[in-house]
Amino acid sequence: MHYTVIDSILGLRSVMSTLKPCRQQSRFLAAFLLLLLAEKPQHGGALRAELATVPGMRADSAAIYRALTALAKAGEVRSKWKAEGRGPAVRIYALTAAGRKRLNFWRRDVVCRLATLQYFVDACGRLKRPKGGTPAR
Repeated sequence: MHYTVIDSILGLRSVMSTLKPCRQQSRFLAAFLLLLLAEKPQHGGALRAELATVPGMRADSAAIYRALTALAKAGEVRSKWKAEGRGPAVRIYALTAAGRKRLNFWRRDVVCRLATLQYFVDACGRLKRPKGGTPAR
């Protein structure tokens, strides 16, 4: 993932470790699923485990599978059942060409949002501290 860029711009890791999960994380759930599937095909449980490492991201299994179903209906991911060993079969999800195109859309969207958010963070940093108060964080 690209945390080093975000870390250097916003100090995100230290900030995110003190905050509750973002309220709007579902807005980016599909984007993160596409990103993870671009790295390698995976089953839903593995995707959930990887999403748990994303700062501020919180997604339950139901939300993940709803998003995967929507991505499959849109033709952005495909899936197939895979049986390994003695355990139950798992559905492996993989990115399609349409999914890669959508991932590129998300990347452009996030870059634009980062610029806007950086402006906001910089503007907050320029605010004068009220007497006896603390600066905006």
